[in-house]
Amino acid sequence: MPSPALLSLDIGTTMGFAVAREVLISEMRPLDATSYSCWPEKLLSRRKGERPSARPKRLRDALVSLIASLRAGEFFAGPCDVTIIYEDIGFQKGHQAAMVFGELRGVIFEVCETFTVTHEAVHPSTYRQYLFGHTGPKEDEVAYLVASLMGEHWQGETDHNALDAMALLIWKLATSTNEKTGEVPGLFAPARWCPSSATRSALRKQVQAARQGR
Repeated sequence: MPSPALLSLDIGTTMGFAVAREVLISEMRPLDATSYSCWPEKLLSRRKGERPSARPKRLRDALVSLIASLRAGEFFAGPCDVTIIYEDIGFQKGHQAAMVFGELRGVIFEVCETFTVTHEAVHPSTYRQYLFGHTGPKEDEVAYLVASLMGEHWQGETDHNALDAMALLIWKLATSTNEKTGEVPGLFAPARWCPSSATRSALRKQVQAARQGR
């Protein structure tokens, strides 16, 4: 029987992808390097001379390829039954942005229904409030949180699109009910207990210093 896996999407001009097997994440037991992967891809940037349908097609092709790879066991040790989660941004600034997001959401629906994949839309404020204690985290704050929870196994991806996708995935793993035990893992998020602006500024400085030291 295939093991469960989660694929999270941060929809934007540069798409953020993160995928992990459904294992418990905590300070004592972070995901190891064989249990997750995250990366950015410039799927949705406008390219000169292309047709309007080109960007949705690139997203569809990428999702189909990822689903096939997970089910074939190419990501982890053995085939996985994938669930897709993605940011559901109900309000878009501008008519054009709303049309584009609606189109991309339709692509996700179509792929999931065609390939029998469970999918879930999550509003950004839902997972951000849980992880950070507020809904407006800065890029460096997200990087600090993800690196802290992943521990020494974190591979150091710093693109904010990939990090946002990873934060969404961590929230899902931390709040999902275990079908076997009926328990919710829960998660201690370092930034959740110190949402003051002074503390967030200190976290950003720590991340910046770590990046400069590489």
